[in-house]
Amino acid sequence: MLARGGRICRAWFGKDRYGCRLWTPGVAVALLLALTVLPFVQAGSASGATLDRVRQTSSLTLGYRTDAQPFSYREASGTPAGYSIALCLKIVDEVKAELKLSSLAVEWVPVTLADRFKDVQQDKVDLLCGADSAH
Repeated sequence: MLARGGRICRAWFGKDRYGCRLWTPGVAVALLLALTVLPFVQAGSASGATLDRVRQTSSLTLGYRTDAQPFSYREASGTPAGYSIALCLKIVDEVKAELKLSSLAVEWVPVTLADRFKDVQQDKVDLLCGADSAH
């Protein structure tokens, strides 16, 4: 909850009945980073190597679960979709801008609940797109 102009905001997504909007793109990106990237901060040198590889190849491999609806799932057409997928696409835009790349190809790789963190450690994917924890 957040007090806003004498009103209490209670919305998680969109706007509540008072017109309060708490779930903004900035909050969403921060949450995604906290849930997926921070568990791997200990592998600092690996992340530098990953960014170097992304810069050289102009491609980023994103892991996602196909069965974690509404966060990440595979549509009938085979295209990844969901809240986490949308947030990862925002991160792709930021990585592209930060590395000053004219284009950045994205490869989507399905990961399993059991192997998703191992896939990052083994460089099968550069970033997980999902609401995950390391515990």
